[in-house]
Amino acid sequence: MAEPLDVRRMIGDLAQKHGVLLEEGDPLFVALEAHALVLQDLAERLMGEVEYTTSRFKTAVPDQVDAAMKASLESAAQAVRRGIESDIASASLKARALVDAVHRSQSRRAMWMWIAVGLIAGALLFGGGFMVGRAWQ
Repeated sequence: MAEPLDVRRMIGDLAQKHGVLLEEGDPLFVALEAHALVLQDLAERLMGEVEYTTSRFKTAVPDQVDAAMKASLESAAQAVRRGIESDIASASLKARALVDAVHRSQSRRAMWMWIAVGLIAGALLFGGGFMVGRAWQ
């Protein structure tokens, strides 16, 4: 509650500033008191609205903060997921390239080995045939 008006102080101030002498029961003071009561009622209503709005804001903000945090976490998780998928795809391509290189190198080695085996076998057959041919003569 607001303090009641200090009528005597107001009468003194008005007399000093304006040279007007008023009494305590003057209708001006009744109007001022009524005005003060109206202002006090409006202030109480306004405080009630402010408290209501503040309480709604306090309950609404955490929900909005939670929603914003959830959205940002989902966005971050998607970014991490895309990064991991990109890394996996890159590693897969590198692994495939390594496997192909190993396969090619082993294929060349196998090819040269079979060429050597074929040449040796051909030389042995040729030599064996030559020896058999000499032995039959």
